[in-house]
Amino acid sequence: RMVAGTGIGDYATVDDLLKSSGTFLFNAGLSGGTTPDTTSKYIVEPAANLCPAGHQFDDAIEAACLARAEMESQDEHMDTFWTDYYHKKALRNAFTVDARSAPRTLGPMLDGLPIIGKRIGDGFTYVDSDGVSVVQP
Repeated sequence: RMVAGTGIGDYATVDDLLKSSGTFLFNAGLSGGTTPDTTSKYIVEPAANLCPAGHQFDDAIEAACLARAEMESQDEHMDTFWTDYYHKKALRNAFTVDARSAPRTLGPMLDGLPIIGKRIGDGFTYVDSDGVSVVQP
């Protein structure tokens, strides 16, 4: 991606790298059709520059990284703010966000046999294997 100079804002997919000269090769050219020159400045990014967990988990990921750094310091007088924050807040929020992201019509994902009868409410009302509500005295 071109960030300054000729071709700013344009991008291309790198096809090869000449290690001897440090030159990137891209056959398709820049997206805007310009040709880079000595004023051009660029950055090289991975093809998929996104976290696979998604942006909704950024807080939990950041808290986990900071908690790990805090634990690695091995300083007994250091505050444990990030470790506590990760375990008590960020991780719980991540589980809540994950639970909310499933479609409502997904249904239960169970291993084994399906539930044949389940209790609907108080008393003796239940659903039998045919889907019929049964009330027992």
